[in-house]
Amino acid sequence: MPRYFNKFPKLLYTKDLNTSLVTNLLLRVDTIKDKLDNMALFYTYDIQEGDTPELIASKYYNDAELHWVVLMFNNIYDPFYDWPMHYQQFQSYIVDKYGDVATAMATHHHYEKTISTIDGYSGETTKNTYMIDLNSYNAATVGTITRTFPNGQTVTVTTSKRNVDSYVYEEELNESKRTIKLIKSDLIPDIRKQFEYLMGT
Repeated sequence: MPRYFNKFPKLLYTKDLNTSLVTNLLLRVDTIKDKLDNMALFYTYDIQEGDTPELIASKYYNDAELHWVVLMFNNIYDPFYDWPMHYQQFQSYIVDKYGDVATAMATHHHYEKTISTIDGYSGETTKNTYMIDLNSYNAATVGTITRTFPNGQTVTVTTSKRNVDSYVYEEELNESKRTIKLIKSDLIPDIRKQFEYLMGT
């Protein structure tokens, strides 16, 4: 186990009726996160095919053992389940869960309705997606409507709906894990010092 993890406390983790002793990444280091919970200190990164926390830490911090920093600042407790699967992993996961890809694609998961609004004055766009039942899905009217107010300002509302199959649901869930935030490298020395202080080293 990397030298930094030797200092972390342990806890019992249960999944699918199996219990194991795991390293608790967050219990005693939340003080660091509280002090640095400022997006100005981070930049976003899209995890690429084949990326691991160790590879990213090596690439951006020149130290693979700082993978705990990547995990901690993204609230990733379990890198096996909270990290996006690469293509082959994902395909194997689908086969294990649904039997084969075709079955996953043929299996209904849920219905969605999406409402997108564009403020003609500010250009600001908002998008909200809701899970709906079959009756609401069938009754939903799709299309785009532009409303003009007395002052001349406009708001454009677009409504869409879709029937989401299990493959698409799993794929989008996996992709939602791909964008993470990385704390800027010039802050790493301070993070190390605070961590060592909190761990009593």
